[in-house]
Amino acid sequence: MPRNVQFSAADIAKIWRLKAQNVKVSDIAKQMKRSRSGIYEILSKDTNSIVKKRSGGPRKTSQRQDREILLAVSTHKKSIREITRTLAFPISRSTVHRRIQSSKFHRYCRICRTLMLKLHHRKARVLWA
Repeated sequence: MPRNVQFSAADIAKIWRLKAQNVKVSDIAKQMKRSRSGIYEILSKDTNSIVKKRSGGPRKTSQRQDREILLAVSTHKKSIREITRTLAFPISRSTVHRRIQSSKFHRYCRICRTLMLKLHHRKARVLWA
């Protein structure tokens, strides 16, 4: 059979019926002309299972808001904190950072801040070089 062909309800019932008769999975696969992994997948699923919702809380931003964040990043060279303040909706800095990192085209890394050298440090550097 070609790849990605779904099992019909009749096929699934037949698999469960054969398994109840203690037929081996390899024999079921040969009899139905399907792969063993496909048969195992059907048998591993619970018959009463419903599609589970995603765990965790709901998304804080919509796709439109995600695009707004990415637009703010691409047009202005600002820190995440500044971007968070300029957006019209309340959102945390970590959420903004996650949205930027999950984008294919934008990568945000913190700017390395270098300490300002005091005058006597600069003079010491010049003398050393």
